[in-house]
Amino acid sequence: MKHSYFRLLLLGWGLATAALSQSQASIQQLKKTLTTVSSDTTRSRLLVELGIQYEQTNLDSCFYFLNQSLRAAQRSRNAYAIARSIHRLGNTHLYLTKNESKALEWINKGIPIAKRANDYEHLAKYFQLLVIISVHQNIGNFEDLFKQLLRYAEKSNKWQVIGESYGVIGDLYVSLKKDEQAEKAYEKAMDVFEKYDLDEWFTYGLDYADILKNDGKLDQAKLIHQKLDLKKDQLLKSKGEWVYFTDVARLGIELKKYAEAERLLLEGITKERQSARPDTFHLYFFYRHLTDLYVHQANYKKAYESGMALADFRQWLKAKRQTQDSKLQMVQLEAKLTLENKETEIALLAEQKKEQQLLLIAATIIGVLLIGFVVVLQRNRRRIERQKAELANLNTTKDKLFAILSHDLRAPVKSLSSYFMLINWGALSQAEFVESVQSLNIQLSNLHDMLENVLNWAVSQLGGMRPQKEQTAIAPVIEEQMQLLVPAAQAKGIQIECQVSSETQLTIDRNHLGVMVRNLLHNAIKFTHSGGKISLTQQETGERAFIEVKDTGIGMTKERLAKLFEPEKADSRMGTSHERGTGLGLVLVKELVEANGGTLEVRSEPEQGTAFVIGFEK
Repeated sequence: MKHSYFRLLLLGWGLATAALSQSQASIQQLKKTLTTVSSDTTRSRLLVELGIQYEQTNLDSCFYFLNQSLRAAQRSRNAYAIARSIHRLGNTHLYLTKNESKALEWINKGIPIAKRANDYEHLAKYFQLLVIISVHQNIGNFEDLFKQLLRYAEKSNKWQVIGESYGVIGDLYVSLKKDEQAEKAYEKAMDVFEKYDLDEWFTYGLDYADILKNDGKLDQAKLIHQKLDLKKDQLLKSKGEWVYFTDVARLGIELKKYAEAERLLLEGITKERQSARPDTFHLYFFYRHLTDLYVHQANYKKAYESGMALADFRQWLKAKRQTQDSKLQMVQLEAKLTLENKETEIALLAEQKKEQQLLLIAATIIGVLLIGFVVVLQRNRRRIERQKAELANLNTTKDKLFAILSHDLRAPVKSLSSYFMLINWGALSQAEFVESVQSLNIQLSNLHDMLENVLNWAVSQLGGMRPQKEQTAIAPVIEEQMQLLVPAAQAKGIQIECQVSSETQLTIDRNHLGVMVRNLLHNAIKFTHSGGKISLTQQETGERAFIEVKDTGIGMTKERLAKLFEPEKADSRMGTSHERGTGLGLVLVKELVEANGGTLEVRSEPEQGTAFVIGFEK
């Protein structure tokens, strides 16, 4: 009676009827609808449906929406909505996280609420979960709990709740090996569903017939199968095609309509495998019944082949705790043959089973070894490729540093050396000396910036530049960097305007922000003509703030803009007053922006100036 146990899982997942899933809107539609409703009661219902949609794909999202549903229900003070949300939380913990203690906590919270509101529907649903936990944990008086469940179900006056309650009790009696009580519960469930839901009635009928067969009541089981056969053409497939295929195939196997059963199972397997996301649970049932079919036909070759496919799904089911056992397919075949008293065939099959098990074990060991060998090779190959790429990057970094040190830094150092030689020789007049001191000051400042950028970039390439983010007022940092660059701006007659609010704060490394602002201002001064203008402004959007550094300088072409932040392609242009640089300042800015979780945008046109915009969380 494995099928009844799996129906408990399906019921818990909200998958017992396809009508539920079919009536639910898509996630996108539900979210869109949520933005248009103002009633907390309606919001609670939609949030429950969203939680159900996420049950099989993302448990974190599932619990998020279910908890939001409960909060909305509590705000509305609607007892029915509160009970519904609590039931779904308990249901999800029981069937998906397998945390029965947590499920029991939610049940104990929900029962008093449902009792005060005389909400017998949810009281019955709570007791459905409670009796399952009670049987699993072997605690409490099962019979008393069953009676309470049925009393609340009858008071709810809802046929679906009543039918499900009898079905749950029947399934639990099967697990307790109390077949006589299970028969009575299944018969009651069938009586309810025959009036309202023929598809559910059909499934319970198959399980009812199975338990009758197990108890040796073959004639009664046969009558049930014949009754089901008369109504199978009236099924609406309300629980989905896979349930329809497996149920009708089960009946076909019992009635020895093997061709029809095989056609349905193979069609179901084909459709499932062709779907965008094949369901392993569905495939398990198809292959399990297909194997049973071939056993009934005594087609052991096909039974073995389908059994081998079934073995993969058994491992998945074991991990999900959705199966009662994980016996080999050959053991299942032996059990079938035992029921048919085929002693000679059993002996032969047992011998074949041993050989096949040995072959399977050997093949498995070889396969595991091969897979392990391939995995090790792949890991080594990826490690070698990663190391190769890292070495190539380090080599590029090394070449860039040598190029900078040998060319970009050597020229300004040589120029400074020449100045000092002239001073030492006394070859400069007093006015020339004063002018040279000012020039020396500017060149030394530029040289300092160039060296600092080289060193900072080298540190970043070696992985040593990690941000220490904190709430930082940006106005003092900007003011500090502006003061450092005022002499260079005044030497070119460039006006710098700062319109950044003194109250604005960012979550950022303060030192990193200073390096970014200094390099952006230095870049703007370098490429702005004498008498030009540089402006610093800010904007705020939601949780982010943006700082814009805009100049009226020479701008950039699209080609230069495209390779602006690539270290291996970065080069240094002469400034408007023949200033030199390393080409690493903006590369460093980009790396620091990304390290602090920010964004960087550049807008520029030739002779139209350039604007850099950096944005960070507030």
